[in-house]
Amino acid sequence: MTQEKQSWIKSPWAIGIGCALIGSIFSVLLSQIKGVSIFSTLSELSIWTWKSFLSIMNFELKVWWLLLLFICFLLLIIVIRTLNSNSSNKPIFYNYQSDTLKNCTWRWNWEYNEFHQRWEIKNLCATCPYCETPMTGFQNHYDGIHFECPRCEYRSERYSSDTERKVYMLIYDNADKMYKSKEP
Repeated sequence: MTQEKQSWIKSPWAIGIGCALIGSIFSVLLSQIKGVSIFSTLSELSIWTWKSFLSIMNFELKVWWLLLLFICFLLLIIVIRTLNSNSSNKPIFYNYQSDTLKNCTWRWNWEYNEFHQRWEIKNLCATCPYCETPMTGFQNHYDGIHFECPRCEYRSERYSSDTERKVYMLIYDNADKMYKSKEP
């Protein structure tokens, strides 16, 4: 057989359809041998399925069973949330959320990324060192990034600020040093 035919024969669809056809042929042959109608097995199966469905739908259900099930479900959710929000799961550097780097105060939050299995910086923002207002940034090719405070009009000096990429690197390095210094 060629590779294409072998892969078609081994596919789940071919196996499922083939089993259904073989079962139907076997049922017809068995019905002929027993001398009963051709689809008696199929009709008996459908009658059994219908009776089972009706018995499940007519099952007597007590209201207190439902209440107990609902209360158990709520308790399970509360326990899971409590275990997940346990503050002991947070790393040592979790409270490190601001720093002054090159004449700008930076603030951020830490968020755990489930996909990459690591802590990441979120909402990185330069703030004014005088009034702690988030500053607006502008960049030119000669001087790098500069920031200006919209409230007190403080402006970072020439060559005083670096790209956000470098700030990210410094923050991650500081957090890594905190983590390593507290290891047993």
